[in-house]
Amino acid sequence: MLLILLVHGVTARWFEFFRQSPSSDQLLILPLFSSPSFLFLSPFLFPPSL
Repeated sequence: MLLILLVHGVTARWFEFFRQSPSSDQLLILPLFSSPSFLFLSPFLFPPSL
């Protein structure tokens, strides 16, 4: 559980960094979404109820 909170915090900080960076750098965001860890965490980050 603590690991999930840690990864979620790092991911949120990572998104905040990309929100302030040039749009061309956002191409680097694709490996995150295709990574197994993101697919595992997606139910926690985006609950099905949304």
